[in-house]
Amino acid sequence: MHVDAEHPEGWSNDVLRIAASGEDVVSGAEVPHATRGVHRVASFRAVRDGLVARGRAYWTGPGADSSPAG
Repeated sequence: MHVDAEHPEGWSNDVLRIAASGEDVVSGAEVPHATRGVHRVASFRAVRDGLVARGRAYWTGPGADSSPAG
């Protein structure tokens, strides 16, 4: 989460949830910006020896498609 907390240019990061199992870590965060609105990000990372070995993040924000009906 330290990586996500270091957003430049007015971004901040509010962690909503972290879950880990073995080397896999999943996090969800709200990422507000004063002029660009509130975004959400889900991050999936593998951590080995205290370092991020690989990762992927999925972002959504204002005006994004809504959730499917269900």
